Amino acid sequence: MSAVWFVLLFPLFGFFLLTFGSVLPRRVVSVIGPGVIGAAFAGAIWMFFWDYTNSGKTYDSVAYTWIVSGIFKVDFGAYIDPLATVMTLVITGVGFLIMVYSVGYMAEEVDYRRFFCYMNLFVFAMLLLVLSDNYLFLLVGWAGVGLTSFLLIGFWFERPAAVAAAKQALVVNVIGDWGM
Repeated sequence: MSAVWFVLLFPLFGFFLLTFGSVLPRRVVSVIGPGVIGAAFAGAIWMFFWDYTNSGKTYDSVAYTWIVSGIFKVDFGAYIDPLATVMTLVITGVGFLIMVYSVGYMAEEVDYRRFFCYMNLFVFAMLLLVLSDNYLFLLVGWAGVGLTSFLLIGFWFERPAAVAAAKQALVVNVIGDWGM
């Protein structure tokens, strides 16, 4: 199995773990939130140095075929090339640093767990956007980045300025969707 699936699925696993783990103590959330992104970063380093970049080749890793109709076929897969591996390193590396910083910055927040859920989903959506091997899942990643941007910008939904900024980001993302 390729390292790309670990890189892609660690943040999604962290999102589900934190979403359905409503009774998790803060200390556990503080480990799971950044930990899964750190594990994804380690997988991205593995991908960069050992799987793909050294050989300079491209690789299409197909997990499963989703739709088949005559000659039309939609696979769920990851397309890996040197650019994708570098972008994966950037997304997971910067994401990990943001998560580590957020452990202290968000320490007094009531919705601590919710923030880390959103961040894990954001990193997953960014990775899906970068690694998808077809336009359908690229658009799913694009929409996921737009949704999670809206959720993160509007995290403090009690503040009118945060709500207005989240709405503005959503409108700009929808305009970008039309461009895509």
